[in-house]
Amino acid sequence: SPLSNEILVGSLFVVLALVYVILALAGKLSGGARKGFVAVVAVAAAVFACFTGMAYVMETIASWNSPLVVVQLLGFALLGGMPLGTLVLGLAGALPDALKGSFKTAGIVVAAAGAVLAIGGFCVQVMGVGGMENALVSGADLVADVTIYLAVAVASLVLAAAGTVAALLGKSPV
Repeated sequence: SPLSNEILVGSLFVVLALVYVILALAGKLSGGARKGFVAVVAVAAAVFACFTGMAYVMETIASWNSPLVVVQLLGFALLGGMPLGTLVLGLAGALPDALKGSFKTAGIVVAAAGAVLAIGGFCVQVMGVGGMENALVSGADLVADVTIYLAVAVASLVLAAAGTVAALLGKSPV
C-alpha cells in the first residue's frame, strides 16, 4: 500500500540521515565521503518526499487526489533540506570548505527549485480545490475561509528560500 511504502522509505531515510549527522558531527567523514554520503541521503530524502506525497493521493479525498501533492512535498523537502544540510555542515565545521566548492551553487539551485515546486504546486492545487464542489461544500468557500493562511504559507516559503540563499552567499539576514 502507499502508506506501507511511505513508512519503509521513510525509515530508511531516517536511518541514513541519522548516521550521516552522527558521523558528520563526530568529524568522521572526509570531504569525499561526506559528499558521497550526503548525496545518498539527499536522494533518499527526495524519494521519501515523493512516497509521502503518493500516500496522500487518493480518490476518497478529491482535493488531495492530484500529482500536485507529490510535487509540493518534493518542493518542501528540497527547500527545507538545504537549510538543514547547511546547518549540519556548519555544526560539523565543514561549511567553509563546502562553500568554496560547488555546494553554494547546488544549494541555491536546490532551494530555488524547491521554492518553485512547492509554491507552484501549492498555488495550482489551491486553484483546483477552489473549483471543486459537491452537495455539501464548495471548494471556493473552503479556499476563501483559509486565504490568509495560504498567503502566510506562501510568504513563509519565499522567506525560507531567501534566507537559505542569503546564508549560502554568506550574507546575514539581519
